[in-house]
Amino acid sequence: MTDNLIANFLIPVGVVLAVALIVAGLAWIFSLRFRAWTAENRRLVGLVLLVFLIAQLPFVIYLTLEARPPLAGGVTLDSTWQKLLDDKFSNVDSQNNWELGSTTHDVGESQLTLGKGKLRWRLTCNTDASTSMNFYTGLKTQNSLSDAYFQVDARLLSGPEETTYGVYFRGTAEAFYYLSIDEQGQTFRLDLWQQGKWTNLYPSTTSDKIVSGKSNRIGVLLRGSQIRIYINDQLVGELTNDQLVTGAIGLGGNIVCPAGSSFEFDNALLYTP
Repeated sequence: MTDNLIANFLIPVGVVLAVALIVAGLAWIFSLRFRAWTAENRRLVGLVLLVFLIAQLPFVIYLTLEARPPLAGGVTLDSTWQKLLDDKFSNVDSQNNWELGSTTHDVGESQLTLGKGKLRWRLTCNTDASTSMNFYTGLKTQNSLSDAYFQVDARLLSGPEETTYGVYFRGTAEAFYYLSIDEQGQTFRLDLWQQGKWTNLYPSTTSDKIVSGKSNRIGVLLRGSQIRIYINDQLVGELTNDQLVTGAIGLGGNIVCPAGSSFEFDNALLYTP
């Protein structure tokens, strides 16, 4: 809310007033007639300024109660929601937000790095066998989220046709929701990992909103048991499920061996009440 108020009201109004004052000051200095007129019409000048300021009040009220930066699918978050993350992966804050570096598993190795304003994730196989596995990397600064809006731009850089990526949320060591996208197949689905097994909550669905070979914006809006799914600024699915209430949020990527895969992420946003 504060960012919007500054960007959308205070700065423009400040610029207008500054320009008006400069023009008036120059006119006052160089025009004796203008100086005489303002001296004789102080009440009128004051009234004009007062009307100008009152005219801005509807915008202030709107920005205070309703306005938010444009989000996926016209999502509007009221004034109780605050921006906790706006990561463009271009400064030192990104190093504090994500688990950068390498980790090794039985199937493959995960390497998460920053470069050229992107978060790059490379998954390489440790086996020649035909197998696949999901890797996850969480947002370090937020481990207990309930209601939230999370959005990130994601892109598949390399990998077989069945390679997927996505976001997980309300995650714990035992359970989490996972929204995955098959970019090349133009499908998405939502699953629940709990008690050592997967349960499909939203079936694999084809969507022309998914663009193959380019970045796709993924968004999830969580309000109580309601889950809304957004892809490239469009609402593509919604459901209710109350099995998980709170937990961590982060990114997911699928490795298909023996080929391996790599992904690129940008513009991560997180809002909470």
